[in-house]
Amino acid sequence: MESGHIGNCLHLPVIKNLPGLILLQNKQNSNDDEQGIVGWNRCMAYHSLNSTPTNVYRFYRRLPTFSFTAKSELQRKKNYRHHVNILRRLFAVNKNENTIKYNVGQYSLQTCIDNNQCCLITQARQEDIYHPVAFLQDNKLIGGLQINVSLYMAKDTNTEIIPIDRQPITSIVTSMCMYGSNVKLVDNSGHEHLMTVTPNALTKDQIIVDIIEKHQLHPYEKLDYKTFENLIPLFYILGNGMIPTIYFHLPTAEYIIHALDLLLSGNMTITAFHQNIDYIIRHTRIYYQWLTHFCSQNNIQLVTKTPMEKLVLQDDGNFCLQSFLNRIQVPIDLLNTSQVNLNLSAFVAERCWIWLSQSQIEPHGSIWKFMMDKNTNFTQDNVVDMNSLQSLKYLSYTVQIAATKQMPNSKRTLVALPFREKQISRSYKNLLANEYGSILGLHWMIPILSNISNNSQLYYSQDYLDLLDQLIESDIVSHCLLETGAAAIKTDNEEIYSYSKAKAQMLSEHQTTVEQQIHSSSTIIDS
Repeated sequence: MESGHIGNCLHLPVIKNLPGLILLQNKQNSNDDEQGIVGWNRCMAYHSLNSTPTNVYRFYRRLPTFSFTAKSELQRKKNYRHHVNILRRLFAVNKNENTIKYNVGQYSLQTCIDNNQCCLITQARQEDIYHPVAFLQDNKLIGGLQINVSLYMAKDTNTEIIPIDRQPITSIVTSMCMYGSNVKLVDNSGHEHLMTVTPNALTKDQIIVDIIEKHQLHPYEKLDYKTFENLIPLFYILGNGMIPTIYFHLPTAEYIIHALDLLLSGNMTITAFHQNIDYIIRHTRIYYQWLTHFCSQNNIQLVTKTPMEKLVLQDDGNFCLQSFLNRIQVPIDLLNTSQVNLNLSAFVAERCWIWLSQSQIEPHGSIWKFMMDKNTNFTQDNVVDMNSLQSLKYLSYTVQIAATKQMPNSKRTLVALPFREKQISRSYKNLLANEYGSILGLHWMIPILSNISNNSQLYYSQDYLDLLDQLIESDIVSHCLLETGAAAIKTDNEEIYSYSKAKAQMLSEHQTTVEQQIHSSSTIIDS
């Protein structure tokens, strides 16, 4: 047990057991509902159109973080019906039916779509609806998930949602966040920073001189693994009996570009830069091993080529600074001059854009060129900045969607991402949908959320990592998914409560074990 993560903590986080979810909070509130649910800077609440739902969610319906005026309720009703209509069309269910039961081989997807169904709604720029669905194998419940399905299309267009029995999904674009707070960048004053810190967040005197690896994998990454593995039945169903090709965006090149931005801006030494690159390459290989093993086990065709890898990486997957700068025709001597600042970073970003837009690597090259040619329009919305390596990094994910749609075998493409990455789908809609067509997006809610960190994101959590590790390594994630699946199809059935009771018992046992560990650790420290 690492004392820095649990042993020296005066207070354990409160673990709230919510339907299909686990919420970690800093302290117990006298009223469980007052603090509400927050994840990834979004307030959340359970909600149904029925004002008196009788299912398992009833105690969590009206959290004070949301307004429940007549106007807001009318809008939620409209949002819910729009969301349900998408599900109806996708699974070919007529408007008079209140359930979806879509069977493909041994698997089936089921959910209730009437006014009694409770969904998780999120509040940020707009309210999104995450609908519980159940996955069954040979009519036995094996999992579930809260999902949001939307169509991302250009303005002033009316794209029909084609049922999957008529046009199955053939390609899935997906990705995962890497690292979390398990690696820290250390500056010349000894202060630690997250790996995702940008030059804008540092002063000119703050220079990264070292990196510290605290965990091989952040608990958040393990949670992503377990949740993603639950999606196999869904992918099989969406492919109508054949799992689509997975285009997995491994962000190796993007994180190298991020580190390069710190180096060129004068906020990282060359030694720390190479340490950082070494860590990125090693960590990517851990992901790749898991991915290839997972896909091999499930007979999934996997593609991990990304829009910037030919620009940044060598053929063997490694990175060479000299080769990269030669490729974009930037003299390496510039790194040894006083020009190592934001201007040099901007110059390198511009040279990267030119190389990407002029490369003959298709379909990526033509997409980069389209975005470069339309740059004047984009910059009016501050979306694309050709002088920013950070902008280039983020746009790579958007380009990946358009590129996948252009692949010869991609007859129908789905973007499938965790809910926190929904901005990637929205970015595609705003920048590329008019040119490359609409895209179907599926986003899912992760089953463990945290209010512990200041920005309410489990990804950035630095506390209680051992506790989180133990929680995720247990079977608690599976229990959350089963509870969601049971509620999706049996909203008034005792089976829901059996899953809830089992999950609650597991959480109680886990809390007791951790308290004993902390007591033991504290006794050793006191002695």
